[in-house]
Amino acid sequence: MTNQVSTAASRREAKFEANRPITTKAALWDARWAKINKTAKALIALSFNLKDHDKNKLKAPEKLLSIAKSNAVKAGFIALEVCSRCGGTGKFSWNSRTGSKCFGCHGHGKQIPSATAVLKAVKQAAKRGEKVSR
Repeated sequence: MTNQVSTAASRREAKFEANRPITTKAALWDARWAKINKTAKALIALSFNLKDHDKNKLKAPEKLLSIAKSNAVKAGFIALEVCSRCGGTGKFSWNSRTGSKCFGCHGHGKQIPSATAVLKAVKQAAKRGEKVSR
């Protein structure tokens, strides 16, 4: 009888642990990192030295990806491309809330390429011997 009670109690505890919200910043960062695809992780790893940083002080992985892409464009590794949604006009379908502003490029007409294209360009720059990381 006591064995059954302890088994039931351990199951309740395990269920509680599984449903418990993430409380530390490092654990939250790890959970967000797990949701990012491999190409984006590789681009972030090339741009930032994550081993030296404390996860409690790091920016969100999505923000790091955005910064890595922007840095690749600023460094000249890759050029902005014409927005595939609006065709470079910066305007898309009209609505009363935002007007005709394109959500793909935020009205600029150009957007940063996908993480795959940026990673490919950054790797080529690294092969040429150019500085890639910050």
